[in-house]
Amino acid sequence: GSETYLLTAAENLLRLGHEVRIFAHTAGDMAQIATRHGISVVDQLADLGEPADVAITQDGAIAYEVASVWPQVPQLFVCHSSLFDYQQPPLVPEVATAVIALNDRVRRRLESLNTDLRIVRLTQPIDTQRFQPESAPASTPRRALILSNYLAAEARQVLVETWEAAGLEVVQTGTPTVTTMVPETSIADAD
Repeated sequence: GSETYLLTAAENLLRLGHEVRIFAHTAGDMAQIATRHGISVVDQLADLGEPADVAITQDGAIAYEVASVWPQVPQLFVCHSSLFDYQQPPLVPEVATAVIALNDRVRRRLESLNTDLRIVRLTQPIDTQRFQPESAPASTPRRALILSNYLAAEARQVLVETWEAAGLEVVQTGTPTVTTMVPETSIADAD
């Protein structure tokens, strides 16, 4: 989720002519994809180089680290979740210039914090080139996709039983089943 968001934002900032650098403590699969797309990825704070015009962060610890080396750089914190504390914005004054909420539930959570954070409500961006349909919809659906890292137990079972009763094969992409760096493939394979 947040990695896909970061890659989408980075690619579009590049398209607009901006220089983009990504800092991540662990440069995993998504870092390799970013590098293949021409985005500089570093895994050491010292390798960030000269201060940027703005920093976009999505993790509380990273936000504090970036602020420690670039204290004068305005920082936008993108808050993806109201569930995970590490994805909450820094509460120390003047670390984050503004916090971006990507849905109303997160916005309400941010508003409930005892802070003077400027909250900006944006919608989730969708890369319309990456996620464009590869074919017309099937006249009779055959496969239903659950695309989620969190849907499990009874809620998942209700969907599976309903779709299977209608004759559909049900597949899930995302934790705890199959994780992927190319969800567009799973989406294209489903009806």
